[in-house]
Amino acid sequence: ILLEVSPKMASDSNVVYTNAPGWFRANNVFLSGYERKDREKLITTVFEKFKEKFGYYPQSIGAWHLDAYSLSFIKERYPTVIAGMVVADQLTTDGYGIWGQYWGIPFYPAKKNSLMPANNIFNKLDIVLMQWAARDPLNGYRESTYSVQTGDYERHGVGSNYYEKLIELYTNP
Repeated sequence: ILLEVSPKMASDSNVVYTNAPGWFRANNVFLSGYERKDREKLITTVFEKFKEKFGYYPQSIGAWHLDAYSLSFIKERYPTVIAGMVVADQLTTDGYGIWGQYWGIPFYPAKKNSLMPANNIFNKLDIVLMQWAARDPLNGYRESTYSVQTGDYERHGVGSNYYEKLIELYTNP
């Protein structure tokens, strides 16, 4: 289930859409751009609509960014959710950056910071986070567009064998 806020999602949830210029702005599209009670309403509305349509709650969620408070609320209210997908670190890709999380490997996030893995079982949110468009662990520090995203490898002219190189980098110590 995609958890990015749209004007319709906000309206259906009785939440005021922040409507800063540009739908893609973090305070418009990310749950973290809204007060906690409004995040809860947004999440509840989407989950209940999903259940109404499919007969069960989702097991996975995704968004460009999922904050720790929202993940905690989801796990407490909807324990069926076991996995989430977020964007990989990006410093130079869009008008804003996400920087500082683990690269390319799934992890249990910390209760207070969803970008960081938990350091013990008492500090972990019980939802595994994965990343789409995982970054190249070597070139990605120079530029965020070195990733497994199709347009990114084409942009750098590295060819489809680039995926083989990334698999080798991530799977062989």
